[in-house]
Amino acid sequence: RQVGRVLGDYFQSGKLKREDIHITTKIAHPPASNYPTAKTQYMYDPKFSAYSGVLQEYYQSLENLGVGYVDLLLIHWPGVMRDGPVFPVPTAEAARTK
Repeated sequence: RQVGRVLGDYFQSGKLKREDIHITTKIAHPPASNYPTAKTQYMYDPKFSAYSGVLQEYYQSLENLGVGYVDLLLIHWPGVMRDGPVFPVPTAEAARTK
């Protein structure tokens, strides 16, 4: 949110226009010891919609940055490291709902 406040100040003052900068953000970071509150349960639990989860994180990033769009959205790889990469395997039911 600090970046969003700084950008907002520069946009308001006229020192910077949105089209003058390229904004990149990243979403879908899996929970880790240094980021235990990651909101990515949709990566592990097929009862959650990955589409809805990614959109929710995207809109939260826009709010945090104080902008209406980003120029590049990076999506963290959807695997988990537990003695090597582990990828969520969707069930047939989850595949139909997403």
